[in-house]
Amino acid sequence: MQVARSPDEGIAACAAAMIPCMRLYANLGQELDAQAKAGDAAVALANPYSEWIAAYSDDGFEQLAARLEALLDRHAANASDETVTRLRALYVRGMELELAFFDGWNPAKQATTQPDEL
Repeated sequence: MQVARSPDEGIAACAAAMIPCMRLYANLGQELDAQAKAGDAAVALANPYSEWIAAYSDDGFEQLAARLEALLDRHAANASDETVTRLRALYVRGMELELAFFDGWNPAKQATTQPDEL
């Protein structure tokens, strides 16, 4: 999959494509961590996803997501209208793929968004 159409667009295009996943995972990690801390500590530690939760709820990951957003904002601020439109499309595509990923987690449930529809 080609993300960047030119070297000048490269870093901003990669950021636009990555941010939806990073922001979603930071949010999920923080929410799950808060829920774990509000409950029984032994149950939280026994959670098979406790390492995942710890990684994505970490302040360092939140800061990384924020830095990537700031990088995208900085590059988009001086970009042409055409490039901004492309960056928005990459961001939206990233969000659509995240939705499709989480929508398909339950094999018993028909996914509402099929990858070939995106």
